[in-house]
Amino acid sequence: MNRPLLVGGIAAGLLVFGGVVAALTVSHVHDTNGGSGEQPAVCGNVSAAALARARTPTPNTSGSYETKLLNGVRTNCSWIRTEGPGLRNTDVSVLPGREADFDEFVRGHLSNAPDLPRQRPLEGLGDEAAVLQAERGSSGEHFTEISVVVRKDNRLVVVRHIAREPGGKPDVAELEAAAKGIAEEFVGKL
Repeated sequence: MNRPLLVGGIAAGLLVFGGVVAALTVSHVHDTNGGSGEQPAVCGNVSAAALARARTPTPNTSGSYETKLLNGVRTNCSWIRTEGPGLRNTDVSVLPGREADFDEFVRGHLSNAPDLPRQRPLEGLGDEAAVLQAERGSSGEHFTEISVVVRKDNRLVVVRHIAREPGGKPDVAELEAAAKGIAEEFVGKL
């Protein structure tokens, strides 16, 4: 895959994620972070140890915010890798919603992944959970995205862990273990 197609695929994936989130939360939006440079308090549901295992220990305050919606509050938490080669990014989104939102989110993610995505249910996490895997790119520019989607009560928690390792493919088992560990901590404290 050439670089323009890779960048286009990543951009399309981000647009789809945003579109699914918008569709789930059609309502008035109001940012409550106020540009404070701090993460919302709920982002503290993830321990420093879990973030170190994910190799994303640094808070990304520009990607962390809360938004008031008519049906609740949407929260985004973001952390990045600041040392070492390659790219690592971990995002946690908490969305208010209905029970059907879980299936809608999973369907949207799977139908819009540029390469063959994979889905597997996860037992013992929230009311229902699944791990989704998508891979993009060539051997020199290979991105792997692991998403753990959990419905607990009337909320949807999405942990997205993205990695690109120079000259090779990221270790999928490591990425999945890190994303699952973050989801377990986060959901366990809701």
